[in-house]
Amino acid sequence: MDCFKSGFGVSRREFLVRSIAAGLSLPTAMIAAKAYAKPGPLTVGFSLWDLSIPFSVPMATALRETAAANNINLKLVDAKFDAALQAQQVSEFIVQKVDVVCVGPADARAIVPAARQATAAGIPFVAINGKVEGFPYIGVDDKDFGVKMGQLILEALEKSGTSGPYKIAFLRGLPGGAPDRLRHEGIMSVISSRPDIEVVAQVVTEWSPDKGLSGTQDLLQKFGPGQLHLVHGWGGMVEVPGARYAHKTGRSDVVFTGAELTVQTAEAIRNGWEYGVVVQDPTTVGRVALSAIAKMAPDFKKVPADAVIPLPTCTKSNLEQFKPF
Repeated sequence: MDCFKSGFGVSRREFLVRSIAAGLSLPTAMIAAKAYAKPGPLTVGFSLWDLSIPFSVPMATALRETAAANNINLKLVDAKFDAALQAQQVSEFIVQKVDVVCVGPADARAIVPAARQATAAGIPFVAINGKVEGFPYIGVDDKDFGVKMGQLILEALEKSGTSGPYKIAFLRGLPGGAPDRLRHEGIMSVISSRPDIEVVAQVVTEWSPDKGLSGTQDLLQKFGPGQLHLVHGWGGMVEVPGARYAHKTGRSDVVFTGAELTVQTAEAIRNGWEYGVVVQDPTTVGRVALSAIAKMAPDFKKVPADAVIPLPTCTKSNLEQFKPF
């Protein structure tokens, strides 16, 4: 077996051809090929935002399975939503001399110095499902995610049986990072043209369903019947406990929508507590991410065109077509 190909996805011959085509002399190209021809599998240091949340469990399984199928030595660690810990993990990957560092960022801005430290050490850095400005990214298009959320909100309001003007609230994730900012841009690009829709509250949940519940309880206390028409969760099933609470307390006047189809979310949709969600499938995210990493070797700069995460919409009418996690 050509160890160059097994480690980096292209044969030594292919690398030489590409290098010469790029303008390198044959001797220089041969030296470059020799430098990259390391034995053994590709080693990926991967720090994921938090391995304990529902979304991360099937994603981690998909990462491990895809690593095994692509001859990748995967070093997967848990950042526990701690930006300082995640930066330390990146530093440890640098010491371990992994071939590439992948990060599902706990904080997309705070990780930038560690990302620069990795690239300064000659180790490529790739962001996964959370954009880090200035670095390659594999994952959902968060602005498109927001657009689809906005479209779902409009659909849910139109089918709610009430007429505008509408007052809605958001259960957001972590402010400041690219996912939060881009999803907000996408949502507002859809609903800002509707003068009959007003965003009356935005609650920061840090992707915690418990904080989503307490935030929803505060909203229902502040806005009485007829004063709040819809609550939308931005991910992490942050809206589900609140939807259940609203149902139990007789607040069926409030419609709930969200993102990600967990078992609990599917139950809420099936029972009519929640209208629907935009589906971000964690298994697909994990599989697409690591498959793309294998194709990006050896320089890890160009993301493959087929590294696309679909974002379908799920409501009660098509719920049985999806597999919750």
